[in-house]
Amino acid sequence: MKKLGVLPELYERRAVYYHRLKIDVASEKNQFLLSNRQKEFLVLDREDILDLFATTDPYKSQTFDQLLYGYRAIQAEASEVGDLSMHYGHAYALIKKNVEKEAFYDRIQSNGVRLPADLLRDKKKEILRDFKNAEYLLQYILNVNPLHVDAYLLLGWLHQYIDERRNVRLEIEPSYIEQVYEYFTGTSQQPTDGRFYSEIYLIYFPDNLYEGNIELYRQALEKVSGADPEPLQLASLNLNLANNYFKLLNFKRAINHYEEVERLRNVAGKSPFNGYAQRALFHFNLGRALFYEDRPAEGARHLLEAYQIYDEFERKPLHEQFSTLRFIMYSRDTSEYGPEIDRKLIRQKLEDLTAKSDEVRTRMSLIAALIGLAYWRAGDYEEAILFYRDAEFRLYKSGEPPPGAIDRSSLMNFIALAY
Repeated sequence: MKKLGVLPELYERRAVYYHRLKIDVASEKNQFLLSNRQKEFLVLDREDILDLFATTDPYKSQTFDQLLYGYRAIQAEASEVGDLSMHYGHAYALIKKNVEKEAFYDRIQSNGVRLPADLLRDKKKEILRDFKNAEYLLQYILNVNPLHVDAYLLLGWLHQYIDERRNVRLEIEPSYIEQVYEYFTGTSQQPTDGRFYSEIYLIYFPDNLYEGNIELYRQALEKVSGADPEPLQLASLNLNLANNYFKLLNFKRAINHYEEVERLRNVAGKSPFNGYAQRALFHFNLGRALFYEDRPAEGARHLLEAYQIYDEFERKPLHEQFSTLRFIMYSRDTSEYGPEIDRKLIRQKLEDLTAKSDEVRTRMSLIAALIGLAYWRAGDYEEAILFYRDAEFRLYKSGEPPPGAIDRSSLMNFIALAY
């Protein structure tokens, strides 16, 4: 359409949206295929799985490969006619594919499959190389059009993902030297992604990227603000800048930009958030920032908003899924639910749901405790006690406390102080 000049204004306005939609649909198809592939692993022993990884890539996605082939084939022509949306789609497909690829390998290893270190490093090199190519594509877009808000947002998101990924703890089998060290010191040296793949990060992304993101979003706001932008575009840029300030512990500036997001949201009459998780994180971060800046009553209000969002969109759906699967699993007449392999899959699903439920319990109890602390700091002791009790109930009266739970004695001390 760009080359033919058909509906140029509509194309400029909607092209990025349709590229994202096309890739998101392809991602859903790929997730379905990956889910079936993971089920196959349940009936394979470790040697068979390692042989499978040695001969092919179980993640290999024909869906994404076809998309990326098309983008590569059209890249030169897209540059010639100035179709920046094609470059954006290419970058988005590279990022989407490799984020899912990384998550796929994480799930395989969390299920007890220990993959050779050389294989993991080869896969990591492929992933970071694709991320670097995506970064180049987005930087090209911004060099041609410094007002391309979607390119700023995607590039900033990529940088944030890479920096956060560096700190992820890996479930990998330690080397012989590491095992000896752990034996004599009595400590666990579970490496982070950044440490285990340090030599690969040095090639592709040697620097921490949060500081660079601050400058990226500041430049974006400076350039875009003078070009009569839509309020939602400015809200998205302010939101991402605020998140990066928060990560760098600059709470005062984070609050300024979070409050600008709220103002722009009211002006637009629409939400700038992509789903409940982003909305919850906004309130969670703003609530904590306000608390740290000695505005506890306002902080409690935003923390409570985050708590309610997680309850509605995470705890309740998980509870319903868990109840349904337990009914199927322990039904007297199980023959209608298929052969033993199906029951094994149900057990695996129950284990996965239990792990997710523990994550949600931990998150909601942490937020409840923070709400209690904020109310206590604000002098509202009755509300503080209610939320401390809520945190205690979720952790210690709703099954076994999950790993990393707040210590019960600490909660009881906080309750005593509130009295």
